[in-house]
This record gives sequence, C-alpha cells and structure tokens, in this order.
Amino acid sequence: MSELVLGIDTTGRGGAVAVATPGGVVAVEVHDPELGYAEELFGLFDRLLDRCGRRRGELTAVAVLTGPGSFTGLRIGVMTAKTLAFSLRIPLFAAPTLELLAVASGPGLKLALCEAGRGHAWAQEVDVGEKEVVARSALRRIKLEDLDADTPDVVCAPPLTRGMEVSDLAGPLALGTARRRAPVREVDPGLLVPDYGSVSQAERMHGLDLSEELWRPIEPRGRER
Repeated sequence: MSELVLGIDTTGRGGAVAVATPGGVVAVEVHDPELGYAEELFGLFDRLLDRCGRRRGELTAVAVLTGPGSFTGLRIGVMTAKTLAFSLRIPLFAAPTLELLAVASGPGLKLALCEAGRGHAWAQEVDVGEKEVVARSALRRIKLEDLDADTPDVVCAPPLTRGMEVSDLAGPLALGTARRRAPVREVDPGLLVPDYGSVSQAERMHGLDLSEELWRPIEPRGRER
C-alpha cells in the first residue's frame, strides 16, 4: 500500500487537516472557526478524503500537532488522532507546534511564536538544519509588546503577525510524516498527551488534573470508511 498520511492541526481556532504522500501534499481542508472541533473534525477529514477520492481505510498513518496551542483544540486533536490510530490500526506520529512552524518556514535559526492569549505568545528558538531540528531554548511565554521589532528570523502562526507568517501547518505535518522528517516522530498512542505549555484555567482554579482523559480514545462519528 502506498503511503497516505492524514495530518491534524487543531492548535488554534483556524486549524486544518491535510493528506500527503511522500511526493507532496495532496489536499488541505481548513476548519471553520465558527464551528467547534468536537462537532466538525471527523466531518472535516471525511470531506477532505472525498475530495481526493480516498477512504479512511487507505490511510497508512495519522499525525497531530501536540502543542502549545488552544487547550480545547489540542485535547480534541490529540484524542481524535489517537482514536484513528487505534481504530484503523495505523501508526501515530506527532510534532511540537513551534518546531514544525520553524521547519515550515525554511532552514536556519528561527524564533518561532504562536498565540498564548492576552497579549502573550509561546516562543522558542529552533535551529532547522538539513537533517536535524534542534530546540535551542526552552518553551517560554512572552509578552508580545516586549518583542523587539528588529528581532531577526521571527516566524509565527496566525493570528500573530510578527515576522514571517505560516498559515498552513497541517500540510507540512502530513508531508513530514510521509517523508519521516524531523521534528515528526512516531509515538505510542496510549502515552501521547498534549503539551499545553501550562495547565488550563479549570485546573488552576479547581485543582483538577485532566490529563487522565487523554488516555482514552473517543468514539468516532460519521460514516464507516
């Protein structure tokens, strides 16, 4: 069977899904931010597969971005990817948001940024080489107003508008998986949990630990593929 990978990006309100082969990205379907991921995600990639004339059963791998990003989006994206991997019996791959963002922008040392809310961004220096992708700093939350306007090689995901913008991460995720390129890596579906960067507001306020929910796959809706 030829390689056919589904990539899932639910890190923000305007996420997307994509399918790719080692030869390139086949198609991308963008999520409507007015709709919730929980109600829309399975239908989103079913429409994508229909456009390509393919079926769920033809997928050879599924890949997901693990964060940082939207708390709700990450939980749904990771749980959906785990569910597909379990139900279709295919391998699961994952990549950190900021490392993939840097890769999608091209080679070199980058300061990668994504939305962190309330005027803040998640930031990380990432060095993209020909064969390796190396995080040169720890993930940190910064104030956007403190970011020097002249900082070189800044790359960001919408809705941020600093430096170079990369609007599609689902495509590079699916393609990187099909080609087995860093920073994408194969993971155990039973062990994968999102990297929120920090705990959710509910966990802070009520002392909850929601990570246990992510060990259980969810029941997919929609047509049998």
